[in-house]
Amino acid sequence: MKTGKYFLRIVGILFIILLIIFSIVALIVWSTLSMHEKNTLLNMLIAHSNIFILLLLTIIPLMLTLFSIFFQYYIIPLYILAEEISLIYSVNPCHRIAKIKGSKIIKELTEIINQGSRRYEELKNNVAKQVEQAKLTLENDKNILTSIIEELSEGIVICNQKGKITFYNKQAKNLLSGSKGKFIGLDRSIYELLDENLINYAIEEIKKKLKQINASSYFVASGKINNPVSVEVVPILNCQKMFTGFILILNDIFPHPEIENRIQAFQRKPAISSVIPHKSSDFNLFKKNNGLLSNLTYTVFDTETTGLFIYEDEIVSIGAIRIVNQRLLYEEFFDTLVDPKRQIPIRSTRVHGIHPEMVIGKPSINKALPIFYKFAEDTVLVGHNVAFDMSMLNKNEKNSGIKFSNPVLDTLLLSEVVHPYHQDHQIEKICKRLGVKVEKRHTAMGDAITTGRIFLKLIPLLAEKGIYTLKDAEEASKNTYYGKLKY
Repeated sequence: MKTGKYFLRIVGILFIILLIIFSIVALIVWSTLSMHEKNTLLNMLIAHSNIFILLLLTIIPLMLTLFSIFFQYYIIPLYILAEEISLIYSVNPCHRIAKIKGSKIIKELTEIINQGSRRYEELKNNVAKQVEQAKLTLENDKNILTSIIEELSEGIVICNQKGKITFYNKQAKNLLSGSKGKFIGLDRSIYELLDENLINYAIEEIKKKLKQINASSYFVASGKINNPVSVEVVPILNCQKMFTGFILILNDIFPHPEIENRIQAFQRKPAISSVIPHKSSDFNLFKKNNGLLSNLTYTVFDTETTGLFIYEDEIVSIGAIRIVNQRLLYEEFFDTLVDPKRQIPIRSTRVHGIHPEMVIGKPSINKALPIFYKFAEDTVLVGHNVAFDMSMLNKNEKNSGIKFSNPVLDTLLLSEVVHPYHQDHQIEKICKRLGVKVEKRHTAMGDAITTGRIFLKLIPLLAEKGIYTLKDAEEASKNTYYGKLKY
């Protein structure tokens, strides 16, 4: 697709150049002829016009054929080699250039590049081993600290100034997440789980006392399934003693006199119940989001359906996983079967493995979509050939009351952006090029994970093309061949 357009463009340019040169030469020659010579030349051209037309009809196709051969064997292979070299030196050092259709010198150059890539891979592996050795002690200390926090009986949630979660342990997840439409996760807002007014009240009270002592504060809030949870708010200060975030320490409340009195006091006046000294933290947890693709938060998703006809078929499964700070968060996922309220054809079951009895008692799409919407809220949606999946979601907008207005990126289109001279952009082919492991193909969750891995590999390749932001990626996608197709 890209090759054909490029070939026609080059042919057009060459034709115009040759036409200009021929016209200039003809004008120069014509200006040197006498009137008699000009008349003689014109009479000869008119008398033998059939021969001249035949020569043109023979020469032009011959020239186009020769140029096409030169183009296919010398020009296009160079562009493919450029893409392959970029692939090796940016995201997949173990990638090797397969046999390319081209001239003898192209084939020799391919072998030389493959030999160099082998040495590069060995060198990179040696450097990586040294870096890993240097990081081992630091990682061990980090893992020890993480393990200690994970095993605490209290729930721990760390947030930046805007209330975005930068860390949480499993106890916090058990206390806060799980109710309908409630998800705890990195880069999600804590205010979706706990009352924003209570937290802000506590923070303002603490800020007033920071000049005197480092302080924390208690309040009582509603956790999962409306159970009461005691919350301690602890400030995080930088080296200039400036407020940069806060830690929430959560405890499940069991009825006893002291707690009952605290709950009654809380109900009368939602305020700080006590202020106590506490050590501040210097963890570097708060990276600012500057709009770059590498810093955005994504929900990578896929659907499985009863078939491929948008207006006739229905969704039977939705799988999704989050990407935060260029990390695929395997612990933060959405995976559900959906009752399509119709038969699942055998031919579809053979693809995704979902049998009719598996969806009995599962939520309908009208119940599943609101929960998925909440899971994907305030993120960029990512999928492979995602136009189909979005069409399947949007067709249920009227009945479910859910409209997805998230920005959307498609790895199919982005693959075409970074590798315009590759003809195949199926998931398996992209994975092979980028060195990505395929996860449970043709399952919603497996394809979502695989697509997430592909997307993370594409980000640095997009940067090499000058595509750094979401807007850049959207504009580049629109200009691809597949991006212009409509469902």
